[in-house]
Amino acid sequence: MMNNVAQVELNRVSGGWSCASNLNPMRVPLTGAWAHATSTLRLMNFFDLKRTSKVCTVALALLVPVVASAVSETVWSGANGPWSTATEWSGGLPDGAKNVSIPQGEVELNTYANARLFQIGCEAGKSASLTVEPGGTLEIGSAGNSRLGAGDGSSGTILQKGGSVVVGNNVYIGGFRASGDAKGAYTLLDGTLRVYRGDLVLGGNLTGSSVSRFEQQGGEVELRGLLIGSGRYLGMKGSPVNEAEYVITGGSLRVIKELTIGSASTDGNGSVNAMLRIGAGTDILVRGNVVFNAHDKSHPTLSYILDSTGTGTLRAVNTADVSLAGTLQLEMPAGLTAFAGDSLSLLEAGNGKVSGEFSTLPAPSLWSLESKAIDKKRSALRLTLNPQARLVSLGAGETAVFAASTTGYAVLTGLTAGEPYQTTLSVQADSADGLDAWVTSLKEAGFGVEVADDQTNALTLSGTASAPTLTLAWDLAVRAPGLSVTGISR
Repeated sequence: MMNNVAQVELNRVSGGWSCASNLNPMRVPLTGAWAHATSTLRLMNFFDLKRTSKVCTVALALLVPVVASAVSETVWSGANGPWSTATEWSGGLPDGAKNVSIPQGEVELNTYANARLFQIGCEAGKSASLTVEPGGTLEIGSAGNSRLGAGDGSSGTILQKGGSVVVGNNVYIGGFRASGDAKGAYTLLDGTLRVYRGDLVLGGNLTGSSVSRFEQQGGEVELRGLLIGSGRYLGMKGSPVNEAEYVITGGSLRVIKELTIGSASTDGNGSVNAMLRIGAGTDILVRGNVVFNAHDKSHPTLSYILDSTGTGTLRAVNTADVSLAGTLQLEMPAGLTAFAGDSLSLLEAGNGKVSGEFSTLPAPSLWSLESKAIDKKRSALRLTLNPQARLVSLGAGETAVFAASTTGYAVLTGLTAGEPYQTTLSVQADSADGLDAWVTSLKEAGFGVEVADDQTNALTLSGTASAPTLTLAWDLAVRAPGLSVTGISR
């Protein structure tokens, strides 16, 4: 037992109180009349502090409470306009003591703003959006959960073009306890998002269906935890589905604790489809465990997007364990990609153990999955091209013809890194429309494409070599059905 002079602020939270002081943050269980208080209490006096693990009790008889103003809510009118328009808020401009509700309308933030928590697009049947401009900063406290698109039949979106968003508690995207469909989406183009003392939760609707999507095209994201599809309906009436997806095609993602994909519970009729999609050149670092939960009601997918620069990498560091399950997927945007090397590093594990396995793998005729040691303590999960799928190795001026192939690869040698190259494919197509659609897809994927011969369906592809030797791999079954490659020339 020890005596201290302290300044203490108690804030009502779920299950008790959070306590901030000039000593240490603590959780304080209160009884009697104190347990029913709803406001913020600022306390200053002598008190006895008894610490048991991380739980502290305060001798309230020695404290003199000063009750601050009760928590209030300010609601956006539903108009389209800037956050700073005080007349559009029912309770005046938001501040750190106010819950913010934007049930409808399009709101823009290009200055500094703060709030106790936010609910955007959480009123039944309505939609709302918030756009954070490059000059905007939004700071949300730690007193309660924030929600995006959490009402019956509602839709909530945040588009962050830049600036900073900092949240001190959980953020639920796409439902929470909505009995109907709920939709939530967060798109980060640039800037920073930090969720501390809480997790980013996608697909956490416990009573109905939801669609949740987080798309990161750039910027920096730091989260305490990332839960993708961790919640679902556990009752027996109906079969609602939560669709949850985190897509990162640019920037960096840091997860301080656990990354979970899929729902652990096997009870009830609800199901969840959960996906993490990782684009080329992106970096994901997880300091806690990486867990894939797969069963007949939970379907997790880890998907990598392959382009000319390769793929991104998921790194589990320190002593984090990795538990594999579900589906491993490799996406080639046009069904064909030219890249350096013959293998792709997908996941790197630190000192922890890697257990389990994926039940579904990408094109087994083209790829094999293997674990390789990086050093004495670390290992990597890699996709490697099967030697049996190699159809030809070609230098400049050479031509090869082979049986029609929907999957396979060719090795292009004698290139100069950073310089243009060309190669011509002979294609067998069930229809002209199918071939035209593939030409469009190849152009969207970054290839230069010309029809070299209408009679033989020969396509000349051009690009910039990333290395002296490239692997030209294709898997057309999904992206270009009805097409196959029958030859290649340079």
